[in-house]
Amino acid sequence: MSTYPRMMYRPGTMLEDWHGQNVDWKIVDDEREEQAALKEGWNVSPDCSPQKAETKRGASKKKVTQ
Repeated sequence: MSTYPRMMYRPGTMLEDWHGQNVDWKIVDDEREEQAALKEGWNVSPDCSPQKAETKRGASKKKVTQ
């Protein structure tokens, strides 16, 4: 089963209160388009908050030291 076409999201105004976010969306048809969209700031999840997006990419949280 193919994972394409796939919707991608970023903060915007096309959909208001979509899963708790205001987002724009676009559809990609293959991996090449998906990779290009990711470089342009699109997300595979409608949760487009920057902090949550970094966590979803596997980035570790910075430790706060005093």
